[in-house]
Amino acid sequence: MRSQSGCSIRMSSPSRTPTSADSRLSRAGIPCTIAAGAKSSVRQVMVGLRLLALIREVRTMGRTKLLLVAVCSVAAAIGCAGAAALEIGQKGPDFTLAGTDGKVYSLATLKDAQAVVLVFTCNHCPVAQAYEDRVIELAKSYKEKGVSVVAISPNDPEIVPQDSFENMLKRAEAKEYPHPYLYDADQSVAKAYGATCTPHVFVLDQERKLAYTGAIDDSDNARRVREHWLKEALDALLAGKTPDRAVTKQRGCSIKWTRKR
Repeated sequence: MRSQSGCSIRMSSPSRTPTSADSRLSRAGIPCTIAAGAKSSVRQVMVGLRLLALIREVRTMGRTKLLLVAVCSVAAAIGCAGAAALEIGQKGPDFTLAGTDGKVYSLATLKDAQAVVLVFTCNHCPVAQAYEDRVIELAKSYKEKGVSVVAISPNDPEIVPQDSFENMLKRAEAKEYPHPYLYDADQSVAKAYGATCTPHVFVLDQERKLAYTGAIDDSDNARRVREHWLKEALDALLAGKTPDRAVTKQRGCSIKWTRKR
């Protein structure tokens, strides 16, 4: 089924394997694909709950934007393809990435931070856009507490032109980002961390070990947030404690992986 937003929902059988149709969808830049397999009962419940939550938000969001958020978020709830995720307690892989501010960043350049928040995000995704102001606010309010927030865009611009480095520059300038916005050109950093969707958060503690991963909070609609998972994890780390909830389910649009050429 194809929505007006260009997202597609495909239900697959337990034995289904990727076909040439999947490649064609990827080349077309269709942002979200949903595939359900044999062991999907729990996932179906999660999806049902997510859809109910989204329906409750219809009165406060435009219909077109809601449709985009709904399809992309449900895709994330079911699961997006990607590398094996970094596990809690594991060292965060280092990186060397260029930012829109003309600087080059690595974990070494962030060595003085009490904690590092890596947010894999992008320009085009409506879920990422819904969280953009919250990421900006987080970067500002936690900077004085010694937390470094770093946004990383991993999408292939040949699939989604809006996510090109040039457009990243424009976005960062227009929104006056207080945090670095880095370009993961070869997608190696996203793969190393196991990022699957935008936004997808990874929090590294003072020893640069993974302390929290998943979603920023429990609602794409800022006015309906009840659970502030990322902030609670950061507050715990800054207090010298372990986050009560170290893993939550990320929500967003699937990362647009570079196709084989």
